[in-house]
Amino acid sequence: MNMISSSLETNALYDRKPAEFGQVYVADSQRYLGKRYTPIGQSGLMSSRIALGMWQGFSDYESPAVAKEMLFCAFDNGINHFDLGNNYGRPPGTAEVFFGRVLKREFEPYRDEMIISSKAGYDLFPGPMGHGSSKKYLVGSINRSLKNLNIDYLDIFYSHRYDDRVPLEETAEALALVHGSGKALHIGISSYDDVQAARLIALLRERKVPVITNQCNFSILCNSKKTSEYFHAASPCGVSSFSPLAQGLLTGKYSRQSQPSEFRLSITDEYKTAAVFAVLEKLACLAQRHGLTLYQMSLLYVLSHTGISFGVVGVSQPRHVLDAVDVMKLKPLSEQQIAEIDLLVRDIDVTIW
Repeated sequence: MNMISSSLETNALYDRKPAEFGQVYVADSQRYLGKRYTPIGQSGLMSSRIALGMWQGFSDYESPAVAKEMLFCAFDNGINHFDLGNNYGRPPGTAEVFFGRVLKREFEPYRDEMIISSKAGYDLFPGPMGHGSSKKYLVGSINRSLKNLNIDYLDIFYSHRYDDRVPLEETAEALALVHGSGKALHIGISSYDDVQAARLIALLRERKVPVITNQCNFSILCNSKKTSEYFHAASPCGVSSFSPLAQGLLTGKYSRQSQPSEFRLSITDEYKTAAVFAVLEKLACLAQRHGLTLYQMSLLYVLSHTGISFGVVGVSQPRHVLDAVDVMKLKPLSEQQIAEIDLLVRDIDVTIW
């Protein structure tokens, strides 16, 4: 089946009324039992420790039936946080459209239970205004996102990156504007370094707009953020982690024998080295000594730091959702275990973004 016919079939699927499927989605009534929820920064948003990341695998062109199953599995198992971006999905932007359809058809009764976020900063459309942190791009982007998602507001709207073409004052004005309009209840930043973050947070504070989370690349293999003043619980904004599994390197499914085609495209060649695999092998042995898999230890490493409110995890199968849910049930790593891990990775820095 080619892409065009597949897309038409998928759209026809969404045009059918729920009753035509024989059953209507009803969330599991036990979904919150035994789960932990953490405030995001100094806000009242209570997030599951895992947010479902929808960068890849959620669109009309990426196994939509499986994607819906993953969404239902996540929500049924207590994940209340859905992390999107304006250019997520394949083609870029289609993840919001896909999630918006599911939200309208199946998730609508549960919208108020959910934290739905999106971001703007990276390439969305051609031309000089199709990316960045200008007022035009950010304001236009949130309007587009709300239309795609079929909702009136985002719980968190992120400036996805620093743009050296645009004064930070303009970025701050844009974020304050969307916050003041009610289109975003809260503001976050992502992929800013400490200097840029400090300036933007200060500019927004002047406008009485708090930044509730700084979403950064943090994992066992990329933990330089631990020295940042924004990492700790007493920081002016909370911290969250994207790529807590280093785009798959920490799942345990890759080895020295892996063929290049088996790697996800987001892992660059510079990290497919003997030195990285040597560290991964040592980490896997350490995890086994503690009765854990490398995957479990890697997620626990992120969630065991008190400065981290949640980790954004990407999935491609419903069982991956359940794997992440199972980690949330495990006890945090001890300071000694974290120190053992830090010792093994002291010479490695896999900065995905």
